[in-house]
Amino acid sequence: MISLKNAYEILLSQKHTNPIEEIDIFHSLGKILAEDIIATRNLPAFSNSAMDGYVVSEIAGSYKITHTILAGDTPPHTIPQGECYKIMTGAKTPSNALSVIPFENARQEGEVMIPSQEIKPQANIKLEGEECKKGEVLLRKGEKLTYRTLSLVASEGIGSLKVFTPLKIAIYSSGNEVVELGSKASEEQIYNINGIAYHSLLSSYGFEANYKGILSDELEGIREEVRKFRDYDVIFTSGGASVGEADFFERALREEGAEILFHGINLKPGRPMLVGKMGETFIFSLPGNPLSGMLNLITLALPSLFALSGATSTLPCSIKAKNKRAFSLKSGRSNMILGSFDGEFFEAYRGGKYGSGSILPIKESNSIALFDERVEGVNEGEQIKILPLPFELKNGEKLLDWVNFVE
Repeated sequence: MISLKNAYEILLSQKHTNPIEEIDIFHSLGKILAEDIIATRNLPAFSNSAMDGYVVSEIAGSYKITHTILAGDTPPHTIPQGECYKIMTGAKTPSNALSVIPFENARQEGEVMIPSQEIKPQANIKLEGEECKKGEVLLRKGEKLTYRTLSLVASEGIGSLKVFTPLKIAIYSSGNEVVELGSKASEEQIYNINGIAYHSLLSSYGFEANYKGILSDELEGIREEVRKFRDYDVIFTSGGASVGEADFFERALREEGAEILFHGINLKPGRPMLVGKMGETFIFSLPGNPLSGMLNLITLALPSLFALSGATSTLPCSIKAKNKRAFSLKSGRSNMILGSFDGEFFEAYRGGKYGSGSILPIKESNSIALFDERVEGVNEGEQIKILPLPFELKNGEKLLDWVNFVE
């Protein structure tokens, strides 16, 4: 059994060969960029008006209106002295433009415009190249493409992008007591919560996964399925990672040539987690208890998946919160505590007193707090770090910056 710190060190040090593909920009959301994007022209490409109004070249008490410039028009090169032009938002400004006076800050008397407020130089003009200059890096290799970054790419007229091919992920449940959704469970059976939980959780962070069914508890049945693992980049299983007599999963992996990176973390909940590697395939065997499995997937597997995907931002981004009510922790192990964050205070769900097999806490919570092995409790009003759900990822060198340690 290893520490939480060791688990992160192992997971985030793994390497994966990522094929590259070129795809249409309309299908690139959520993908990881495989090349730097360099600006081929200034942004904005030309100086333009940020408002509907009047463009002037000097400060004066009144101006003669002699022209109108619409977005897309080629304007007169300069504005003559004593004159102004009406101009619409986004329209190119003449080369000697000093300021744009919004319509609401002026009055028009016939063909004369009279400003009603002080004229400020460069007001309401977006200058050529003020956001980004030609030759500068717009986006770097390893960035996750979002609606924010794609709008920046579109400003360069780019219609296709080179991205890392998404990880091919498979999900298995395990246990003879587990039955599929839509079936009739007996009193001794439980429904397959983990299959849909893992699938939807991965999807919410932009990963596509195939659900492959329930693994047998029999050794030969497990070995037969393990042989198919090499068809995928990442395998998730739930259950089968404990040390019970019927848990043959690790044995099957070893017999099929897998390397076990670790088995067991000094963590609650989520202790019986196994991570292995079989060729280029990574295997995450998460605890069978739904809460434990989901928390391990969120806090441990997701950063690893982004690293394996070629992303440069892989570390969870924490925020600071005040603890609302004091709660105690068992020292000697790391702890994950679910709770609610209201923008200022974090409140542990039921004071942290709930079982690892529970389901309701994950629904009722919007954040997670992780604590190192030496933390014995948290006082009322104490400032702690929490991970809001879903959490953002950042690029950095400070491992475990999102975990609470004893000062």
